Amino acid sequence: MATPTDLLTAPPERADIVCSELRESANGVHLLETGWGLVLRYDDVADLLRRPTIFSSERFADSPGAIHDASDPLQRRYVEVFGEVMLFQDPPVHTRLRGLVKRTFSPTATSRMREAVERVTDEILSGFAPDQEIDLVTDFADILPAWVISDILGVPMADRSRFRDWSTGFSAPLDPTCQGDERTAAIHDGAALIEYLEELIESRRSAPGDDLVSLLVSAEEEGDRLTGDELAGMIALLLVAGNETTMNLLTGGTQLLFDHPDQRELLASDPALIDSAIEEMLRFDPPFRWIGRVMREDYEVGGTALHAGQWVFVSLTGANRDPRHFDDPDRFDITRQPNRHLTFGSGIHYCLGAPLARLEARVALPQLLGRFPNLRPGASGPRCQPQFSVRAYESLPVRL
Repeated sequence: MATPTDLLTAPPERADIVCSELRESANGVHLLETGWGLVLRYDDVADLLRRPTIFSSERFADSPGAIHDASDPLQRRYVEVFGEVMLFQDPPVHTRLRGLVKRTFSPTATSRMREAVERVTDEILSGFAPDQEIDLVTDFADILPAWVISDILGVPMADRSRFRDWSTGFSAPLDPTCQGDERTAAIHDGAALIEYLEELIESRRSAPGDDLVSLLVSAEEEGDRLTGDELAGMIALLLVAGNETTMNLLTGGTQLLFDHPDQRELLASDPALIDSAIEEMLRFDPPFRWIGRVMREDYEVGGTALHAGQWVFVSLTGANRDPRHFDDPDRFDITRQPNRHLTFGSGIHYCLGAPLARLEARVALPQLLGRFPNLRPGASGPRCQPQFSVRAYESLPVRL
């Protein structure tokens, strides 16, 4: 039987097994030696996500992923800006920020981004040839969302590569297992991104365009506008959520189709199943495995007392495979209905960028499979990142 500490050390191929075993023991609530709480059952996860007054997002600066060297000005700046991100706010601050930007990320507005997604996807795939071997991570999935976001934000073509590298570094410290020199280097990348964004924001204040940064700069409700740090944090949040989610969805979804050839054949025979297939990919292999917040007050979950000030992590993997809500949950089924997974969260923090992530997958996966119908695994196998909170591939060789 798995133990809670196994979650921090289990190889990626065992992570789902560990989550399932823990979900079905101790009423799905466990405590680590660090004092962190783990919650793995669907009803409990959904309940906490919908209770921001109890399951609080406000304490980013002293979270397990944000402990920092106060003597380093770059690390201080990183924490200052990320602490302004809407994801780490509770009402009424969260309500204010979401109100200011909700129109910018509405489904209607996101549909206008389709042209950018189609253009960038075509640009990348046109550089490949049938039977060529590529790394789907570094040659496609890592590039696509970063270039799309760059296009939408109005980032110059010449800055795309370093913009992508900075955005990857910006999110890495959120994983509590990212420590030491790796964490310091990532935070410095994040600080460099913040400096770049500040310059981009100022340029749009003086010369606005039709890009997303200009829309955010002009976003106003009842005379209220985003501050400079709030703008930088909002753009950074979009980068982290858009890049990581889309990259992991594209690579994880492709590997799932490799692992389940019957489902791939079904999708090929009925392309209209793409939306349902994407939802099942999101459920079965969520790009983000855990959400960590702090308890604002004592609260009992599954018969276990959680206490005010305690850090608690809810398992999206555990919830999405809970047999109390999903029939045969360990079966990958692209026709699954209903499919009320919690991959994008729930309640007031439901992912604002979810429509964009879905749009990118709806465009990119059919184009990839349509252009290269013989797509298959490459000579060497996939390699996963050893992270606690993110399900991501470091490398996924494929032959087109």
